[in-house]
Amino acid sequence: MTNQIWIQTKTAQTAPYNGSAVSVITVPENYWTLVLEVMNQTPATTTRFTFEDSVDGFSSDVMAGPSFSVTGQIGDGSGAADGFHPDVKRFTITQNDYNDLRLGVVSSELRLSITDINGNNGSPSVVFQSWVEF
Repeated sequence: MTNQIWIQTKTAQTAPYNGSAVSVITVPENYWTLVLEVMNQTPATTTRFTFEDSVDGFSSDVMAGPSFSVTGQIGDGSGAADGFHPDVKRFTITQNDYNDLRLGVVSSELRLSITDINGNNGSPSVVFQSWVEF
């Protein structure tokens, strides 16, 4: 795989969040890998990430795709976007694992959302990034 499209550049979030829609029409329908890296998360926090696809700009046609749940401290646990990241958690999923995600389809867009974040005495924080390789 030699090409890459950023789905979410490195960001810090403290609440549920819908990432920006990214065009994925140039991704081959049968040859891709989605990557999610969690670089920092505060202790006693659980975050659920969900990739979502759409062919109408996320106005009414929103399909939930692969989801990942992360629990506990990652990195130095500060939740800071520039914190120490010795133990990045990486999740990958390929077209073979999730073949109905609409990548490479006319008008297709993808985003990464935090559908739930909780814990750490009401002050959860997570730092993450994501891309698709093809």
